Amino acid sequence: MSENWKSKKFYNTLLITGIILCFVITCVVPQRNSNPSNLQNYEKQALDRIITNNTQYDVAVRPAVKNASEPLEISVHISVQSLEFLDPLKNEYKVQMVIHQEWEDSRLAYSQLNPPKRLRYLTVLETGKIWRPDLYFFNEKSTATSYGQQDRSFGRVSPTGKVSFVSRVSATLSCPVNIRLFPFDSQKCPFKMASEAFSREDVILKWKNQANPIEVNPEFALMPGLSYHSVTHDVTDIQTETGTYSCLSGGFVFNRLKGYYWKQLYIPCTCLVVLGWLSFLLDATGVPGVVRAILVSGTWSVAYLKISEFHHVMPKVAYSTAFDIWTGMCLAFIFVSVIVMILATYMANHGHTKSIPPERIQALESRKRAGDLSAQYALHQKSNCLSASFVVDRILVFFYPILFAAFAVGYFTVYLKIARIGFEELKD
Repeated sequence: MSENWKSKKFYNTLLITGIILCFVITCVVPQRNSNPSNLQNYEKQALDRIITNNTQYDVAVRPAVKNASEPLEISVHISVQSLEFLDPLKNEYKVQMVIHQEWEDSRLAYSQLNPPKRLRYLTVLETGKIWRPDLYFFNEKSTATSYGQQDRSFGRVSPTGKVSFVSRVSATLSCPVNIRLFPFDSQKCPFKMASEAFSREDVILKWKNQANPIEVNPEFALMPGLSYHSVTHDVTDIQTETGTYSCLSGGFVFNRLKGYYWKQLYIPCTCLVVLGWLSFLLDATGVPGVVRAILVSGTWSVAYLKISEFHHVMPKVAYSTAFDIWTGMCLAFIFVSVIVMILATYMANHGHTKSIPPERIQALESRKRAGDLSAQYALHQKSNCLSASFVVDRILVFFYPILFAAFAVGYFTVYLKIARIGFEELKD
């Protein structure tokens, strides 16, 4: 009995001891490791050991790779915060973006220091102490990066030495604007990034996520008169006098908002041309002649001022645009109404008439009773003659709208087709 009792007591003691040890391992140890102050102390000590007090770490030397003859790969991902402004006069646009870069730097590995399991990375705020590829925009006009006094960049180092570097950039980049098809045009604003100091033999840039390496929030892609459509991306090389550099390129594609120009340009110009056409229905003499002169001169003035207002805000280019073709033809049609008004008034007041045959008098009387204004006008002449100005007006009343309609149909057919083809090319 005593031996069984001792054996049972031994096993109970062993069981209680195991339970206590499990409690200590599962509760006390994790709490000690997860203590924020302990994590912060470890992080500070680790940073001092691998960066600050590491005499073998040279920030000017790029990280080594397994094969010394191969370049270091830099993975890049871009998150566009805003596309603010496209200035067609200066051929530039402004963009704010966050650039994520990743590379391997075995010199910063700290897995040998036994980091706590909950510590996934070390955060480096003094980014000047670690090596960076120093990317820049090849087509930049001015750039305010976070490398200056207002430092908003930071780095994260994993235990294996993988570095994730994040920087916020506000840049003004060149954008060659082609407005030959304005306002049916689409614009593509490009960008090119390359390392400033390291050639392709040292550093190769690649997109981190080939499917979606550039993220753009359409709600913040605000361009006056343009709507954001898509973004393209590619990997190329740049050849300079100092060597060949790996380059990441892309472009933001925008569509022109045509609704504004329909309301402010095409419909008003068409209405003004119609007013010029209606002037042909008015007599060139008397009170109708005065009304006709006021109508034609007012139409010309409004059209000229409206078109000049648009030209004032457009960039001065050496080529003709779709806008120039439309406004020029509209002014030409209205100018025809001005010339015809002057000639009609002159011919009516100087008696350039053509005798009316007697047999047509009765026909004109019948048409007058039926409400034909042309017959009433002809019989109104004191000398029973048909005015030459009246003949010109009747001809233009018929051909004027036909010619303008033919021009409008051809204009929109050609330019919409060309614009669609050009847009497809920009998306590629």
